[in-house]
Amino acid sequence: MKRTAIVGALLFSLVCMAAAVGAQSADEWYDRGVAEYDRDNYETAIECFTKVIGLNPGNAEAYNSRGFAYDDLGRYSEAIADYTKAIEVDPTYAKAYNNRGYAYANFGRYADAVADFTRAVELDPGLAPAYKNRGDAFIDLGRYSEAISDFTKAIELNPGDPEAYNNRGFAYYELGVMENALADFKKACDMGYTTACDNYDALE
Repeated sequence: MKRTAIVGALLFSLVCMAAAVGAQSADEWYDRGVAEYDRDNYETAIECFTKVIGLNPGNAEAYNSRGFAYDDLGRYSEAIADYTKAIEVDPTYAKAYNNRGYAYANFGRYADAVADFTRAVELDPGLAPAYKNRGDAFIDLGRYSEAISDFTKAIELNPGDPEAYNNRGFAYYELGVMENALADFKKACDMGYTTACDNYDALE
């Protein structure tokens, strides 16, 4: 198994190198990393973003993007380290706070997650995912009324997000407000979110 892992890592590195033949600038390496990420080639993307950082250690976006790839691989400690570095480089980087909060939540560090999501929306009041993510963290902390407030704000900013309706419905359910829970589950179900359909059927 170890030999397979080593060979796989080498292949990923070679893929990045081959994909970036002729790439000279940090921007070109970054674009290659984004392309590999979009193909779900997360290890390859990490290699490319690492090249960007080597060429330009002050590139906050590269740290954030590499953190995102680590997140998708379940490597949350490394993701947190990269998001933290992105924030050190650019303390106004709202998305990096949001992403680090998400990684903290995956670790079960919900209070730290809430703090980061809060900072994200302070920096960018229009960042709908940060409200939704903070709502999820509030649910994990049993703070359902605050969760409802955040999901409502997320929906206001992005009415097309069925997950926000579903999760608000869950918070209403936990508070025993069944009429509102059913309404939110139905709305999310009508938008094609199958989990909400299951939740609606379970309450009907």
